[in-house]
Amino acid sequence: MQRTAGLVFIGSLAAIVVGAGTAAAADQPVGSIHVSAVLASNEGRGFDPELQEQRKILRRLPYKKYQLLRHTSHPLKAGDQYGIDLPGGRHLHMTAIDRGPDYVMLRLILNEHNRPVVSTDVKINDDSILLLGGPKDKKGTLVITIGSVVDRRKMGPPLRSNPSREVVPAARAE
Repeated sequence: MQRTAGLVFIGSLAAIVVGAGTAAAADQPVGSIHVSAVLASNEGRGFDPELQEQRKILRRLPYKKYQLLRHTSHPLKAGDQYGIDLPGGRHLHMTAIDRGPDYVMLRLILNEHNRPVVSTDVKINDDSILLLGGPKDKKGTLVITIGSVVDRRKMGPPLRSNPSREVVPAARAE
């Protein structure tokens, strides 16, 4: 009887130590989020040199001129909140809510003059860019790009444990 109690105690201690390591690893940045505000228009031609990394994806849009208005980058950690002020009294607020093996999930709230106009959760695949087309005005259309860049050397457990989203690979037939 004493031996069983000792094994249970050791098992509990091991679970606590493993859990502590997981929490510490989840708190470490595993990549970054990059957000850009771009003015896209058909007035003239040109591509802001600072947008070269996004050129391929932005060229799919029906505009001839792209100008970077604002850019910000943040490390990606669970629960972190990020924000960027945008033209026209707008502000984009983001919260990292989940991290899977090949994606990050963000909660986005776009405010205009301190009132929410968009509130949604988005799933962005690693090393990809999400485009949000904004309102048009006389100068052009506001395009917001949100990119997820992953440092695979720092990959550990998901930001938040969510068994319902876990993907289990199928057994391979030989």
